[in-house]
Amino acid sequence: MFDTDHNNNIDGKEFQQLAFQLGEALTNEEVTEAIKQIDKNQDGVITFDEFYDWWSSAEHPDVRDDTERAKQLRVLKMKLRSQSYMRAVSRLVEKVNQKAAAQELGEYNF
Repeated sequence: MFDTDHNNNIDGKEFQQLAFQLGEALTNEEVTEAIKQIDKNQDGVITFDEFYDWWSSAEHPDVRDDTERAKQLRVLKMKLRSQSYMRAVSRLVEKVNQKAAAQELGEYNF
């Protein structure tokens, strides 16, 4: 979804686009800093595992970091989590609705 060139990594341009789609306009400098924080092996790109570790982790190790960049990353993570949660809820509602429709048609038995 975020890996637009399908090379199994998120580069700076893709990360900047991801942030923009979530309403966060990051400068090139802010993207570089964000990648440095997420990119564990410091190869300049974010792998799926690195992204997942960041996305699923508790807050940044120093939540007292009150810099604008740290705040932006926390907001971005929150938005990503919210979006993921909403997709999961939507899929669940869709399944429930499909099940109810099938039951009404007599096509579903427990």
